[in-house]
Amino acid sequence: MKSHKYITIITSSVSVIALVLAVVYHCENKEFEANIMVGVFSSGFLAMLVSIIEYANKRRSTLETFYTSAHGALHTTNQYRRDLDLNIAIDRILSIKHYDYSVLDATYGSICFFFFDKRTKKYIYDAIYHPILQLRNDLTEICYHFSLYKDGITNNEAVMREMVKKATKMIMSIDERDVMTGEDIVQVSRTQNKFYKPIEKELNGRYWEIMYLTRKTPNKNGND
Repeated sequence: MKSHKYITIITSSVSVIALVLAVVYHCENKEFEANIMVGVFSSGFLAMLVSIIEYANKRRSTLETFYTSAHGALHTTNQYRRDLDLNIAIDRILSIKHYDYSVLDATYGSICFFFFDKRTKKYIYDAIYHPILQLRNDLTEICYHFSLYKDGITNNEAVMREMVKKATKMIMSIDERDVMTGEDIVQVSRTQNKFYKPIEKELNGRYWEIMYLTRKTPNKNGND
């Protein structure tokens, strides 16, 4: 996106400068120079149109790739559940860490807008990219110990269970409260993925509007 943006800016600048010079030369009765500038303007204008079309196509494909990759990361994270068997829980957490984030990283780095670039990219970073990035970074040390456990280098299950609890708090929002049922008090626990719904909402909300330059989002159409 960046290269297409800068090519469009350069070709647009050349076209404008050539047009201005053509008018100036024409006013000074320098028709030969004016005709040359008209030719430069025509070539620059055509190049500008081509670069605008290429930028629009690249913009859409880059944002769609980021959208798909972010959804993949969310889907992997959403596979985790609280109170899983120890080995299953470890495998699910490792899958979050080992998900291929390279496409997500590359496409985020490629995003570049013509207008409000810093503000729009900051929104994408804060609302979508950074939470995913932060989780995988937070899981680094825990997953290192999980890998040792899976490879048979260590076999301390008690430590592994504590690390699973720590990872669970990173991934899940846990709400525990006491509820009266007749004369008894029962503890009710509610868990929810911290990342899936908030980021999903952004991807199918404001991000969708940015991606397709429309306010018709999957949420509003009931298609998510």
